[in-house]
Amino acid sequence: MTFKNHIGKISAVFLTMLLVVNVVCALWPSFYYQTQAADRTGRYDEITPDYYYVTFNDWDGSELKVIRVPKYYDAIPPVDPSREGYTFVGWDQDFSSVQHDMIITAQYTSDELAQASLLGLWIWLGVLAVSVTAFIFIKKQEKKLLYTKEKNKEQHNDLRQNNK
Repeated sequence: MTFKNHIGKISAVFLTMLLVVNVVCALWPSFYYQTQAADRTGRYDEITPDYYYVTFNDWDGSELKVIRVPKYYDAIPPVDPSREGYTFVGWDQDFSSVQHDMIITAQYTSDELAQASLLGLWIWLGVLAVSVTAFIFIKKQEKKLLYTKEKNKEQHNDLRQNNK
């Protein structure tokens, strides 16, 4: 066999491998989505997925992000929004395993409400501390009173015995 024949065989093998790679790449998306749909739903009838639009809105209805999501996939939310005087607490609905178009709205709590809750907590802790202190003080006073009562009883008995 000559050098030319080796080059020809190597070229044929290379072209065959290139053809196989192209076929696999062409078929991969439908195979991938079919297995993904089957994994998530238990059905094998979907070759290409349906897509849905998930819109993330801020509290005032302004659009933060719109994404196109394949059926049964999770939507990826935007960076947590901010609003002056409020704290972002999450979104108004679940956006995992999307099965229809969705509009998701940001949810906030008022910072004033949080401050009022914190103030209430501090007041409650103050009342608790005063109550515990009062309880300890009363218990100490009871011990002193019992001690004094016992001491008086002993003195009274001593006086009685001395008077006999």
